[in-house]
Amino acid sequence: MDEPSGAPVTHKSPQKPPPGTRLIPMDLEREDERTILHDQRLICGWAINKIPKWRQSIAKGDRTLFWIALPLSHKTDQTPTLHHSPVEGDAEEILPVGHIALDRIDDPEDGVAPDPTLVSGDGSVLTISALFVLPAFQSFGLGAFAMDGLEAMARTERYGSVKCRAVTVNTLSKRYLEGPEDDPDGRGRWKRLGETPPKRDNALWYARRGYVPYKEEVRYWSDLPNGERLGWVGVFMRKELDGADAIC
Repeated sequence: MDEPSGAPVTHKSPQKPPPGTRLIPMDLEREDERTILHDQRLICGWAINKIPKWRQSIAKGDRTLFWIALPLSHKTDQTPTLHHSPVEGDAEEILPVGHIALDRIDDPEDGVAPDPTLVSGDGSVLTISALFVLPAFQSFGLGAFAMDGLEAMARTERYGSVKCRAVTVNTLSKRYLEGPEDDPDGRGRWKRLGETPPKRDNALWYARRGYVPYKEEVRYWSDLPNGERLGWVGVFMRKELDGADAIC
């Protein structure tokens, strides 16, 4: 199903990210970075085929994708490293364990119209998307770290806009996590896909970060084996940035 990966949520108190954790702009002109991103999207389970489109969006200045990078001391056999060459400074090896995007455009799946509430053409509203952290690192507090970083960057001219007053997100409605197992428009919908309901509520996680729901509507789609296309309701959420006046 083409649904945002959202933030890693556990029932345990997350650790603080280790010293040296960083957000590093992604360069999708490089094949090795595209390969690692593709492999992470496979694990995530959505937007695997959108990488060429994301590459174009980065080139146009409509999007910045960031690696969530840990110090090399956390490397495992399953986590490839990248040779990173910053504009200023010496080249180095980094350990990309996830990624996140700050967008000036709304880029839904093919066939879905962009939503005018998620971004504003004047840069006063930007949207955060594509948050993903490898499962082995989801107790490190990296989702919160990445969101904090992008909320700060949203008001800088390099990645966001000095006009930015609010940021938005969208994720799966909690209706699919609630109610009886046989509810066809709730938890029971997962049976049609042969899957179990997710254990995490991304909307609740965002709400705890100050994001306020403002509407729900069909946003994501999945294809059933019988050829039927199944629509899923998403919740749209918005957070006014500190020191910014609310925008109606």
